[in-house]
Amino acid sequence: QHQLAPQLSARGTVKLRVPRPASASLGGDRAYADADELLEVAEGNGPVDALYRALLKGLTPRFPSLSRVQLLDYKVRILDPELATEATTRVLISFSLPAEGADQAAAADAPPTKAAWSTVAADTNVISASVSALCDGLEFALIGLLGFECDDDECDVTATVHEAVER
Repeated sequence: QHQLAPQLSARGTVKLRVPRPASASLGGDRAYADADELLEVAEGNGPVDALYRALLKGLTPRFPSLSRVQLLDYKVRILDPELATEATTRVLISFSLPAEGADQAAAADAPPTKAAWSTVAADTNVISASVSALCDGLEFALIGLLGFECDDDECDVTATVHEAVER
């Protein structure tokens, strides 16, 4: 069965604060020290996909297992429609983490899933709400599912939209 490649229709730019691994020579108990600020740009099939790809582009060098996290669904709801363009929007994003080795399971249409979860964020800016929900979902994957042990802000995925999402 032939599938068409998705058309990349948007470019997302995010500024990330990513924990820097501590040097072994520091001799401390902490796994991470300080953080790097990165500016990442990626193209995607729509603005949310572009932002998600930009986040992964910055995070997977430090947290390679995040590449297994899949974005399943994205929903937006206007909370107070009478405010029109000033309304608060609620973003719900669903993620999954396929079971290890599920990529090799060619016979099944849907690979076995280790876990599925959703995150919610609200803001008057739908892009900001989307970035918040994406970051929360990736943090949950790091800490809750992939077993990273983090102190303080070591696994705090913070990102801001550096520039408007371009079409």
